[in-house]
Amino acid sequence: MQNKTIEQMASLTKEWFAKAIVGMILADGRIDKAELDYLNDLIGFLKDESLVDTISRMLQRNEMPTLDPLEPVTNEALEIVKHLTIMAVVDEDLANREIRYLKYATDQLGLSPDIPERFLSLAKEKLKRIKYLARVTTKEFSEQVRCFDLTEESCMFYSYHKIPSNEHIKLQFYKETEDNAATTPYQVIDAETTWSRPVQSKYGNYVVGVTFLKSLDAEQGLELIRYTHTHSETNSV
Repeated sequence: MQNKTIEQMASLTKEWFAKAIVGMILADGRIDKAELDYLNDLIGFLKDESLVDTISRMLQRNEMPTLDPLEPVTNEALEIVKHLTIMAVVDEDLANREIRYLKYATDQLGLSPDIPERFLSLAKEKLKRIKYLARVTTKEFSEQVRCFDLTEESCMFYSYHKIPSNEHIKLQFYKETEDNAATTPYQVIDAETTWSRPVQSKYGNYVVGVTFLKSLDAEQGLELIRYTHTHSETNSV
């Protein structure tokens, strides 16, 4: 997971976050090799190998970690809740245990009780938004995918293949007509995968998180983001 806010967290906050990630995975109820790989991708911000091993064994033993009260700076606390929320909704199957765990983690961070519902509502809305058509090319394959949560720096996409973290890929977005009758390709953008999680979706068997090596520009599809914001604002009026 590559994120400036997370990288700048104190060691104690990073350890707390890693344990919370384990708890959210356990709350989802599926423990297998793919979820362990997913965990290892997400806790890449931990530099202590023995701690990484301890955290991984918690998941393998189905051991729900206890989260001590922690009050990091507000932007760090909100970043943690944002990532836990994405974990909860990304498989399109939000369980009650996941909601309860998110509320528990938020409470232990000393945040307002209404934060989980607000974050869940926002995350669900992102999943409902337009899913951008794109083509992803790796060393092994090329496939058409649907992307979401697109920003100038990153996005997520559904894939029928498991793509390892830290893999260099190429993404090419397409501009679709309203009736999807035709598409216009943008220029290719280089990216790096940060994590991959198994899901059950009509769009694919995995959700993959990626970070662009350079910020998205106009030739690569920057207008897609602007269109989504304008479209969302129009629909909310």
